[in-house]
Amino acid sequence: MRAAAGIGYRSPADKSCARILYMTTVPVAEARQNFSALVDEAVTTHQRVLVTRNGVPVVWMISDEDFESIMETLDVLADAAAMQDVAQSKADSAAGRYVTAAEMEKIMAARAQGVDIGDDADVVADMHARGLPDPVCMATLDALITARGKRAR
Repeated sequence: MRAAAGIGYRSPADKSCARILYMTTVPVAEARQNFSALVDEAVTTHQRVLVTRNGVPVVWMISDEDFESIMETLDVLADAAAMQDVAQSKADSAAGRYVTAAEMEKIMAARAQGVDIGDDADVVADMHARGLPDPVCMATLDALITARGKRAR
């Protein structure tokens, strides 16, 4: 017999979206009869299938994409430096420190040409945090890239 879908929810204060997680519970005999359909369901809908034997959970079926995502998340959670980066990113976001997509494109284009502005990108992020308009921040970034480019030559 199939179980109902579960819903994961985070509070609005968490600023995360609700994620609906579908889960099906089936006994081994039903899983055996419908194996191909259950695999298709797991792959196309990201449904998670819990297989039971005598009512006791024994194995999960999830798509490879979901498994890889879980493994990648575990790798990040186990990496202290990555977790520090995540904490710093959250602190920067809370403080209003950011670079726009257009600014990041310029930074990446400069790097592709051998010009790395390094920590000077923080100057632009700090300008955003102080409420300076995007065109002023972009002009500053342009000047930083030009100055670094002249030093690199």
